[in-house]
Amino acid sequence: MSLRPCKQLCAEQEKDFSVCVIEKVRPRRLRRAAASSDGGPQPGAGSEVGAHILSGNVFQPTALDELFPDWRDKRGEGEEFEGLPLRVQARRDRFYALLPSAALRLPTPRQMKNKGNYIISLSELVRWLGKKAEELGVEVYPGFAGARWGDAGDPLGIWGKEVLYDWQGAVAGVATGDFGVAKDGSRKAAYAPGVDLVARCTLFGEGARGSLSEVTLSWGKTPGWGGTIIKRFGLREAAGACPQTYALGIKETPH
Repeated sequence: MSLRPCKQLCAEQEKDFSVCVIEKVRPRRLRRAAASSDGGPQPGAGSEVGAHILSGNVFQPTALDELFPDWRDKRGEGEEFEGLPLRVQARRDRFYALLPSAALRLPTPRQMKNKGNYIISLSELVRWLGKKAEELGVEVYPGFAGARWGDAGDPLGIWGKEVLYDWQGAVAGVATGDFGVAKDGSRKAAYAPGVDLVARCTLFGEGARGSLSEVTLSWGKTPGWGGTIIKRFGLREAAGACPQTYALGIKETPH
């Protein structure tokens, strides 16, 4: 975390943006984020775009239709949609109840029918979308994860815990982690400082249990500071959202 004014956040490196998006971004927003003159960064923890998206997927292309309305017509023409990893469409569905010694085929529920959807690798699709985002002016920073360690003048590292605040307590951006830091916090020969991504608007799209939006900060007894972003600003109460729960789910296996 950083409680310093934005101008003093980091003496090593700082970048100014209009919008900063953390991890995921809703497709229909990409063009708006790129519309600003300085673009917008999108830090992610994977070593490359798509590295954390390992699942196979039966993909309903509604979001792609909203982002690129003409992708079906222009696919195969020129380079705009070259490499789009939508190759195999689902032709039929089968729904079974699995018993100890048998399988009973049941009617497929309407909401689980996938005819016309695409069987894809999510990692490939995210990688393709990452390239499109960069073409629109979005700066993508993969491979940045973990909090920045403190230095001799900041042994607790409280000035660099990724989420940056201004003196009024408003979120001012995020700080990427340093590279080349040993387990004891000392700097290796390959050390490279992180970057403070200061933005007028920071969007946290980390999914469930976000490492930034729900990471706990606790030091001292300074009133009004500490806790998580969600707790600090009362976001769950404001949205009327329930605490996270976990349960068994259904795994679709395309064949």
